[in-house]
Parts: sequence; C-alpha cells; structure tokens
Amino acid sequence: MDRLNEFRKYYNHTIYPALRRLERRRLKLIMLFIASTVLVLTTLLLEILINNLLITLLLAVPLFLYGSYIYFRIKKFIRSYKPRIMNLILDFMQEPIYYSDLHYEAAKSIPKDVFFSSRLFDTKAPVYRGEDYIKGKIGELEFELSELFVEEEKPLATGMRRVFKGVFVHGRLNFDLDGAVLVWPRNFKQLNVKAIKAATLHGAFNQDYEILTESFKEAFTTYATENTHVAELLPENLQRAMVHYLATLKKKDELYQFHTKPPKPSQPRAIFLSILSNHIFLAISEERDLLEPYILRSNLSFDLIRDYYEQIDLVFQIIEDMDRTY
Repeated sequence: MDRLNEFRKYYNHTIYPALRRLERRRLKLIMLFIASTVLVLTTLLLEILINNLLITLLLAVPLFLYGSYIYFRIKKFIRSYKPRIMNLILDFMQEPIYYSDLHYEAAKSIPKDVFFSSRLFDTKAPVYRGEDYIKGKIGELEFELSELFVEEEKPLATGMRRVFKGVFVHGRLNFDLDGAVLVWPRNFKQLNVKAIKAATLHGAFNQDYEILTESFKEAFTTYATENTHVAELLPENLQRAMVHYLATLKKKDELYQFHTKPPKPSQPRAIFLSILSNHIFLAISEERDLLEPYILRSNLSFDLIRDYYEQIDLVFQIIEDMDRTY
C-alpha cells in the first residue's frame, strides 16, 4: 500500500502533467473530427442537390485525402500515448536497486519461437500478435515480456479459438537447473490436453503427488521430466506465491469498476509456468486491453493508469520471487 501511495504522488507530479499535454492533443483531434464531419455532411448534401457525376468525383478526392489525414492523426495519437505513459511508469518502477535496465518498445513482442520453446502451448498459432515489449533485469534474473494474442483453427470446425491472451514472460538464469518442470492451470483442460500430450512425448510425466501445498494442487497440475527434483525447481514458497498471485488476479477482476474495453468472460483467469534448464516461462491470462487511450472521452484518470501499473507490478513481483528462489 505504501508503494501505491508513492505511485499516486508520482502520478500527481510527473504522469498527470504528461496526461494533460496529451489531453490537449486529444481535444484538438475531437475538434478536427467534428469539423470534418460537418464538412463531409455539407459536401454530401451539395452533391445530392447538384446531382453531377463529375463534380461528385472531383469532391471525392479531397474528401478522401482529408479523411486519411484525420485517420493518420488519430493513429499517431494512439501510438504516442502508450510509450509516453509506459516509460514514465517504468521510470518509477526502476527506483528499487534490484530493478535495472528496464526498456519498453510499444510495437515489439516476444518472438514466436520463444513462445513455442516454453512447451506450455501445443499449437501452430496461425494467429500470433503481440505488443508492449518490456525487457530488463530483476536481481540477477534477466527477463523479457509482452502482451500476446494467440489463436488456432478449431478442430473439426470452421473458425478460430483462443489459445492465449495476456502477458507472456521469458526469464533467463545465469546458471542451469537440473531437469524440467511444467505447470498448467486445471481450468484450461481443453488446451492442456494437447500440451500435456506433447510434453509426455518429451519425457515428462505427472508429478502432482510431489506437491505438498494443497491449494496449489487444486489450482494447477504439475509435470516434470525423469530425475527432476520438483521440490528444488518448484519449492513450497513459490507454490504459495503462485496461488496468492492467482487469487489477487481474480480479486482484481471482481473489484474492477471501470473499463477501457469490457473483459470477455470467455476464459477464466490462469497462470502457466515452465522451468527448462536456465529458462523460465510464465504466461498470465488477461482479457482486457490495458492502457489503450480513449478518443471520445478524457484519459485524465488515476484509476486507468493505476490499473496498468498494478498489472505490471504484479508480474514484476512474480519475477522477483523467481529471482529469490533461484
């Protein structure tokens, strides 16, 4: 809570002035949009009254160019909003000495081959999109993360189905761990079946009997390769931490009072984890598109910024627990 209070002070002194400048740009866009709408309606009315094909074509060209200009201005505003605010948030989060080298790129994402190498999802992923790439170091653990949206074709049916939407994290240790552990949420059974079958082909088998934390066993199923000491790669403190973070995510959804885009209740909250040699992969589902700016209403809201800060802070806390564990 103290950290959140510090963030509120930082918001008031640093982020809010930046939001005010962006808000002035947004209002100019709204005025430009209103003026363009009036111009288009007036032109359409004029075309109807004149009823001349040549004049209609001549008017269509500048209208198209003007519409393209408005669209370009709006896209430019959206593209500049998130990097400006996100970099300010990361500047605040980099204050602890064990957070370092934090870097953000709006259009970049975790590469597809890194996603596949986690072995958490068995899919060809014909639809694979990502954004909001962050890399850095927490303690001794180097990491990269981004938001991902992954879909695959439905088996025996037309259309696509969701594989994963949320934050995907890849961490790299500076030493190797013996064995491999893969953890899937029990409430993603349909997708887990394919991934578990693929994992067993690589020599993994169920190790739920080695899990001593009952709440973890209820929420997750654990697989590991032969001769893996599960208690070392997945100790009880980490098990309890994952249960705590999952409960925190669910509680945040229950308390969520505002929406940039309302979350779809199509899939429950979930956390996926795999530890393979010196690589750690973490996937945290998230239905909402966070920190997307409004165009037709004000973005001057601490709650909007706080929600994204808390989401990233939660991910960083999990990475921090990983660093302390290994």
